Amino acid sequence: MRTTDAVRASDALRASDALRHRTADAVRASDALRTSDSERRDRPEAAAPAGARRPRPTPTPAAPPADLTRPHPTPAPSPAAPCLALVLAGALIPVRGAGQDPTRLGREAPDCAHVPGLAALDQVSRAHAELYWQAGRLYVADTDSVNGTYVDGLRISRPAQLWPGGHRLRLADDPEGVDVTVVELDEYGAPL
Repeated sequence: MRTTDAVRASDALRASDALRHRTADAVRASDALRTSDSERRDRPEAAAPAGARRPRPTPTPAAPPADLTRPHPTPAPSPAAPCLALVLAGALIPVRGAGQDPTRLGREAPDCAHVPGLAALDQVSRAHAELYWQAGRLYVADTDSVNGTYVDGLRISRPAQLWPGGHRLRLADDPEGVDVTVVELDEYGAPL
């Protein structure tokens, strides 16, 4: 029985030595791959005799690996203003977004050029009102129109909030005045 234990120990020792030699060979092979031929000729340890031990190279600190499992934090986007349009005399007029020029209403306003019959309405001024965004809210301002701009039935003399809140907008407050409805648009440009 003792003989069997001695054989096992001897086998384990040989396996350990073989593993150590394979590990050393793998390290040398790895070093050789990292170093080009010209660099090996220039290093003093390259001229050492074949059986001599070379000092182990000191590893250079590598940059930490990028964490690909977790996305990098990005600042939260500010809530975007919704896509809105005005319904004026049956036509849709897109409202420009925040940071853009105001949306202008009137008989000669370029934003209203496609509205049928608007040019013939004398109650609406050539440059009647404009809509713009401020702090995530849509405001309307009268641009010195003759017949006035009305929000919820009241003539405005300074900018008034139009959205959110479902406020009613009217250009001129006589029977020939024009009602304007603010509608939200879906991603295809259709009113919700």
